[in-house]
Amino acid sequence: MRFKFPRETLKYSSSSSLKRFFITSTLATASVLQPFIDVSEGKMFTVDPYTIKVGGLMVYGGKLYGTAYSYYDADGNQVLSHYRSALNLSVKGDVQGMYEVGSLGAGFVSGYMTAIPSAWQSAFGGPVLTGQCCLAIISRTSYGPAVSVFDPNDLGVTHPVPDIPLVYYPSNHPLADWSATSPYFNGSTEIKGMVFPQNTRSVLFFGRHGIGTFCYGPGTSDPTLAGKPAPGGIDSYCYDPEDSSKGTHAYPYVSQVWGYDAAALLQVKNGQVQPWSVQPYAVWSLHVPIAGAFRIGGATYDPQTGRIFVSQECADTDCLPVIHVFQAP
Repeated sequence: MRFKFPRETLKYSSSSSLKRFFITSTLATASVLQPFIDVSEGKMFTVDPYTIKVGGLMVYGGKLYGTAYSYYDADGNQVLSHYRSALNLSVKGDVQGMYEVGSLGAGFVSGYMTAIPSAWQSAFGGPVLTGQCCLAIISRTSYGPAVSVFDPNDLGVTHPVPDIPLVYYPSNHPLADWSATSPYFNGSTEIKGMVFPQNTRSVLFFGRHGIGTFCYGPGTSDPTLAGKPAPGGIDSYCYDPEDSSKGTHAYPYVSQVWGYDAAALLQVKNGQVQPWSVQPYAVWSLHVPIAGAFRIGGATYDPQTGRIFVSQECADTDCLPVIHVFQAP
């Protein structure tokens, strides 16, 4: 197995945003260091009887931490979401979990994770951020990016693990309406990764967002069918040449970044404002050199090099991901 890494340099239009970047060289190839396995050793499949998906992975304190979420938690019963493993994936029987984090429910914390820069940890009251967004059965999750502070060392020690919510959008306080044509959120929005670069005030969320007219129903590439009843007569066709499935559509789609000011999130932590009152300071499209109907798979940040890694799903042959590498200041 192999992954291709485009080497890119991301240049900021200001010290707190990621709006402009320029491609500086071509694809290189990276090798896989460890074989692909279920890191949770089956534990993630115990959180709910529905289809379970990987929410996020993070290396912290010499351990590998993971989250898992129920794809279609219709009854909203999932509460367990986090686990811990050694970095050597060939060692068996060392996985600890699953654990509950916070009290909002797994739909708000069971996804992306990232470390808080050391300069901000005291102010935020913890070392790591965890969150989730925009899952199917939207009422059990956040209508926009959600993120909370927690300490991975509390997993298995305190039940549930205490957290400090910084931003989330419940059904009665959405970032935008589920059926909206909005730059911020609608039912087609996916957020799959988050980073908090050092020497900035930016907490950045990465995902895919539909910027066209929102529609629910089966997708079609035939514009003459759009708006007409689909078989069964319950839903109408949605014009979407990239996705023919029945569900949410808002074609065309963009890879997008949501930027939040850490100082605004700190106001939530200090009780000055409500978690749903915080808005992104900016959103922008992440233009990558490989075009097509590819979803963002995740994002991570290397504080040693200042590089941000963003995965683009199924962008290479055999549905392999492409990893885009950006240089933060």
